[in-house]
Amino acid sequence: MSALEVRHGALDDDAAIVELLAAAVGGGSGRLEAVVDRYRRDPSVRLLVARLDGRPVGVAGYLVGESTVTVLHVATATSLRHSGVGAKLLDAVGEATGYRLPLVAETDQSSVGFYESTGFAVDSLGEKYPGVQRFMVTRANPQAALSIDVEGARLQVPTDSQVELLGRRAAQPGAILAVGDEHFVKWLEGLTPEEVERDRIARVRSNRDLTTRPGWTLDLAVLVDGEPVGLQSVSGFDRWPTRRIVGTTSWLLRSNQARGLGTRCRASALELAFAHLGAGSAKSWVLDDNRASIAVSTKLGYRHTSTDQLEEHGRVLTEYVYQLDAGDWLDSAPRRDIAPVVTGSGGLVALLST
Repeated sequence: MSALEVRHGALDDDAAIVELLAAAVGGGSGRLEAVVDRYRRDPSVRLLVARLDGRPVGVAGYLVGESTVTVLHVATATSLRHSGVGAKLLDAVGEATGYRLPLVAETDQSSVGFYESTGFAVDSLGEKYPGVQRFMVTRANPQAALSIDVEGARLQVPTDSQVELLGRRAAQPGAILAVGDEHFVKWLEGLTPEEVERDRIARVRSNRDLTTRPGWTLDLAVLVDGEPVGLQSVSGFDRWPTRRIVGTTSWLLRSNQARGLGTRCRASALELAFAHLGAGSAKSWVLDDNRASIAVSTKLGYRHTSTDQLEEHGRVLTEYVYQLDAGDWLDSAPRRDIAPVVTGSGGLVALLST
């Protein structure tokens, strides 16, 4: 697909834009005329138009309030639905308003899935009209718009229900690591399944506020066919953004291991960190007998920089430190081969730039 261009536009007499808006408005001609008249006459109501090769293929209307930005209408050309145009329009709304305020919208059952897939939380308003259920959707965190696509998976900020499901799955004995290998992951060793579940859920929820400094951690659910099967995290250290060094951690359910997915997920985190957040280097810490993690670092071009001795639970452990610099990643064969596609990063970039 050619490059998509999203800019503010005016209705004027552009029939193609009015036709797109009609798909979002619904109802009779009188209702559409009223909406069109509002966009033409009310300067507080703005309209974004997505164009492909100069042709209008999507629209998003919005109104900036004191505490929220209300998304009034979103529509894309029928031939381009489920192609990401709608998500780009919503991200453009956030960009146009400086990512300062939450995005909200009222919608129906048919559109709830679209908003959920772009990071909105959903609350039912019940039947506002007989037999018609309505929903209020809200995207409060700028990072919620982020998604990263790689072969076989999508990474995105997890919903509450996904966080809870991941916590339950991670807590099952043997779900992530074989019995005896729990020392590879500090939050597994020595805890009961109930403690693991509570700890994982609490940790991800506490990480959501990226304005709490020093340091930050962005947790991304790894979705395979829409099902959460693991977590990929990337963290900025305490002197961010002055000192732009990140670290990565991750886990996958064993049923999804040994397929290259872990490598692709780490590559996704690196692409976000280097190509979007402006990180200068990425570090990884791994025990010397964790061959799988070492293999991922090696495949992606990390170099071994130091070795440390740790004492945990009465055992002496050897930990390797690996590092990858931005220039080595951006011009690397693994980046070209894996080709992670990052979308909706604008709000996150703005948030972490200060």
